[in-house]
Amino acid sequence: MHCNACMFEYDSEEDNTDDFISFVEELEKNATLTCERVLSEEDADNLAKRQRLANIFLTRKASHELINDILRFLHDYNFGNLPKSAKTLLKTPTEATKFRDVPPGQYWHCGITEHIIEFASKSNATVIDVTFSCDGVPIFNSSAKTFWPLTCSFNGSPEVFIIGVYVGNEKPADPNLFLRDFVDEIIPLCENGIRLKGKIIAVNVVIAICDAPAKSFIFCT
Repeated sequence: MHCNACMFEYDSEEDNTDDFISFVEELEKNATLTCERVLSEEDADNLAKRQRLANIFLTRKASHELINDILRFLHDYNFGNLPKSAKTLLKTPTEATKFRDVPPGQYWHCGITEHIIEFASKSNATVIDVTFSCDGVPIFNSSAKTFWPLTCSFNGSPEVFIIGVYVGNEKPADPNLFLRDFVDEIIPLCENGIRLKGKIIAVNVVIAICDAPAKSFIFCT
């Protein structure tokens, strides 16, 4: 299973690190707004609409010029609380993509909270069961570089989201460093849930889907 954002092609004959940075920046556009733990029903509805519209534009690879024309039309006829700019809708990064050193490579964290909010808003679920997965993916024939994407899905849905991506010449040396951002984010969500539309959405991590070597690595067994 793959989400649209991770369908990225690489030149098997060339080690293009810049392509990885571009790939990550494209994913960051999909990360939407910085999350607040408490959202009104109207805010949650607007967030879900904006995210769905942004996903359509990204999937169709629409130009910013076309997106701006459509947003201006929707704004003129009062189609919801939408921005007037493609950069605002797609959350185009204004700063350089931030990587964290995870020896012997680097890790970029997208986050899981926004995905939970969007899924809960669309499905009206009161409990979110999180399934997460990770494994190494070789990306070049002429290089040892590999991806270790960290992905998740909710309540058995076939839709898969990227939480973070590690890239390096070898797999992460320390699974605790690799999973730190995910663990730091998911523990408060599991303990406190998320207040959405006047109710508390419970969050549970139910299973890790990995092959035997990856499961041995992340569980230190």
